[in-house]
Amino acid sequence: MLYRLAIFWRDQHERCFTWFHFALPEGESLTVRAKELLSAVSSLSRLQVYGAVVGNIPLDIPITAEVPKAGVRERLELDLLPAFPLHPRQGITLLKFSIPGPVESLLAMGKLGRPDERNQQWQLFKRRVVPYLSLPRGIGVHKGHNFIYRLKIRRISDQLGPPVDAALAAMQEHLRRAELRLIRLYEAGKEPTEQAVRSVEAYRERIEWLESLRQKEEDFYRLALGEEAFVQTLKCEDLCQQVFRLLRNHYSNIMNWVSRHGYTATWTTAAAAEELGVSERTLRRWCSSGKLPAIKVARRWVILSMERRSE
Repeated sequence: MLYRLAIFWRDQHERCFTWFHFALPEGESLTVRAKELLSAVSSLSRLQVYGAVVGNIPLDIPITAEVPKAGVRERLELDLLPAFPLHPRQGITLLKFSIPGPVESLLAMGKLGRPDERNQQWQLFKRRVVPYLSLPRGIGVHKGHNFIYRLKIRRISDQLGPPVDAALAAMQEHLRRAELRLIRLYEAGKEPTEQAVRSVEAYRERIEWLESLRQKEEDFYRLALGEEAFVQTLKCEDLCQQVFRLLRNHYSNIMNWVSRHGYTATWTTAAAAEELGVSERTLRRWCSSGKLPAIKVARRWVILSMERRSE
């Protein structure tokens, strides 16, 4: 059985999505296989995956990766040779696969235009992703080492809007052209080929699928933003708790020191000044000069005794 896996990616400013066909081996769970493919592919990118859909089923996945500052506009594009000789009229074409925001090692391969067989991430891609990739006709990737036809880095344009919209617009244009070719054949009194009719049907089905993805992507994005805000809140709360623990420990250390040195009570500068009948400014001067037993805590004097020391 063949299925589509759509993956939604983002950095701090933009988001995008990629998708591909994969074959599900007999007896395997669809969601388990989809999650394993997603795990392998996402490990090859610096971007955060904030959602995924297999067929029309949203995958329940944790959002764990940090959101990088940039990366959406760079893609590693791979053209893979099919298991059978190329025959575009029969639907046997190159398998196209892309990884947005590729990790540094894959980025370097794309710039060189060739894979590094010694690289662990490339080996992971070959072992955990390539065997399952398929054309819509059910034809997989060429067996053996020489399955790469082209490997390159492409910079894509701004992705500020919903990522599905651009793909949907492109697919609608493909459908318009395919329908126009059919119309011209009919007008010329010619019978359209099976491939031409199949192309129109495929484009219509794909547009319907993309339209269903649009709402799912928006839901994923809202959830990701909400989870990010929640995480930031937790980080802030955690920081506050850490500061509180530090202050509490610091205060405890001070009180232990006060107790060890025989002091039984402490006063603030305001309370001590009132008790001694002087201004707080005078009292702080006495503390600074050592006339009054005192220690400084967080830029404030803590008076340890009301007995002034002799000069």
